[in-house]
Amino acid sequence: MPDSRSLALRPSRHPRSLWIAGLAIAAVSTGAYAQDRAANVEEAVDFKNQAPDDRVSFSLHGGATFDLSSDLDTGDVSVNRVNTGIDIAFSLPEDAKFILSANSEYSWYDFDGATGLIAGTGDPLDQATSFGFGGQLFVPMGERWTAFGGASVNWSYEEDADVGEGFTVSGYGGASYDFNNGFKLGLAIAGGSRLEDDARIFAFPTIDWQINEKWRLNNTGPRLRLGYKHSDPLTLFVEGGWESREYRLSDSSLAPDGVLRDDRVAIEAGAQWAPHEQFIITGSVGVVAYNEYEVLNSVGDEISEEDADAALRLRLGATFRF
Repeated sequence: MPDSRSLALRPSRHPRSLWIAGLAIAAVSTGAYAQDRAANVEEAVDFKNQAPDDRVSFSLHGGATFDLSSDLDTGDVSVNRVNTGIDIAFSLPEDAKFILSANSEYSWYDFDGATGLIAGTGDPLDQATSFGFGGQLFVPMGERWTAFGGASVNWSYEEDADVGEGFTVSGYGGASYDFNNGFKLGLAIAGGSRLEDDARIFAFPTIDWQINEKWRLNNTGPRLRLGYKHSDPLTLFVEGGWESREYRLSDSSLAPDGVLRDDRVAIEAGAQWAPHEQFIITGSVGVVAYNEYEVLNSVGDEISEEDADAALRLRLGATFRF
């Protein structure tokens, strides 16, 4: 998901890939309202690898994503999203780190004639909100191993829905090994409750491979990025990954108190520019190659499922750290 531009006086022993993987795993297991900041995770992470003298550090981040119109089996849909968040990192003894995070995402769905999802309406969802709070801990275990874990609470719901009915909880844990040759590899297990469904638990590797001075390959949860450091302020990248969201529907919906799920796979190419060590701008263009919508009723039975055609994606983001 580039070389550190931290304000550190000296670097922490933490494998940098663990910071990246940890933040992303948390985002994925929470229902992915933080997915739209995935392009900025790496830059936001850098500031946390500060010397123990910097006891507390902050990162503010925000962005917007525009998934343009795509055809459904019936009708079409486009989605605009805006996300904001803050991370607060605390340096602990023995180079351990603890991070508190708060994130939010606002989504505007523009369905037109999508009568196949909920009978009687062509507009099954208009505006949806997701927000959550979490904590994460990273602890070195000797010179090469690092253990990590975290948990979060989250709410995702349609406008006018009962906020409490959109509640889920998630967590993750794992470890990584630094091979000391520019290659770090680990394993993470993440899990979380779901709206009107069984909990989801899955495992996947974490990787951070500094191929050479210019090229880097790493992942943030289910997103894989290949980056090229063109110059000190400019990094180019190609990345792709899976995103999963779900929202509690309102009691006035034609599927009252039901759930709408939105799963998609996107591939993007873009650039990140750091005109100052504390400020980073990211932009990308890509395609949503796969997109599936599913609607459940209030007891978890499937009402409908439809796939959307490929759609163009535009993304902008910014991170400020101090």
